[in-house]
Amino acid sequence: EVMGGTINQKNMITVRSQKVGGDSLITQIMRLVQEAQMSKAPIQEYADKIAGIFAPCVLTMAFFTFLIWFIAAENGFVPEVWMNDEGDDPLLFALLFGISVVVVSCPCALGLATPTAVMVGTGVGAANGMLIKGGKALERSHEVSTVIFDKTGTLTTGKPVLTDEISFGIARKWDTNALLRMTAACEKWSEHPIGQTLLRAAINKGISVP
Repeated sequence: EVMGGTINQKNMITVRSQKVGGDSLITQIMRLVQEAQMSKAPIQEYADKIAGIFAPCVLTMAFFTFLIWFIAAENGFVPEVWMNDEGDDPLLFALLFGISVVVVSCPCALGLATPTAVMVGTGVGAANGMLIKGGKALERSHEVSTVIFDKTGTLTTGKPVLTDEISFGIARKWDTNALLRMTAACEKWSEHPIGQTLLRAAINKGISVP
């Protein structure tokens, strides 16, 4: 079975597609991202509970604010200078105070900030090749202290390069290039990326590979 990310070096290969459409890996990844964006983080459930109580309280305060200012304006307890700007209309005057309470105390930020953050976070992560399973995982990401990458190509280009040569045991007595020459000779006909890397390193150093 040929998995996504498999590299064919030099030879031709025939592949039979066994999964198409909704069964393909890319579709599963898209579905995972969509489910992650729709999932609720624990903090979001807490915010929804608060908003469920906070919203009725705000509307109640706005109503009583409107009522108090309407009664005050209707009975002349409000300075005329304040009323002149609203055309001496007590209803409009009181309504502005009631709307102000709703606008200032609106729990929209409380109810929308968390789901928006989850949707943007999972979307940006997916665009950068990082799949986040949901809001819960995103919320706990600040607790991560160690990240383990399990495959070549995740942080690398998939093209290894020889940087150092360290000899052990009897190999310490050999010539500096002797070990590399022998290794390159063994890997000369290999198609493995690491074998090709060793061969290229020997050739770049001008070592004659038998």
